[in-house]
Amino acid sequence: MDTLMQDVRFALRTLARAPLFTTLCVLCLSIGIGLNANIYSLVYATFQRPFPFADPDRLVAIWERNTRGGFDAVSMPFETFQDLQTQTTAFDQLAAISLHSINVTDGEEPVRLQGA
Repeated sequence: MDTLMQDVRFALRTLARAPLFTTLCVLCLSIGIGLNANIYSLVYATFQRPFPFADPDRLVAIWERNTRGGFDAVSMPFETFQDLQTQTTAFDQLAAISLHSINVTDGEEPVRLQGA
């Protein structure tokens, strides 16, 4: 224990003799720790955080295919969704979403917003 205290005192004396080097070391350590914390937060939020619903591996998306128009994904009419809801037993639950874009203005330049 005594040698540990001697080593700590020696390290502090050495750092006190070179304040520029000490400041540079502290700055590099703080930048490194801050960057690592931010990168970990980003990776956690993007890849590791669980989805806010149960069994995300069982989710599927359904759409109609328009062979005449050449579109791969076309939104289906609400009546088709209702038919799927009442006539299929392959799914536990069904939900529909409708995407829209609107123009919003406050008297100045209009802004186009996407909504659902």
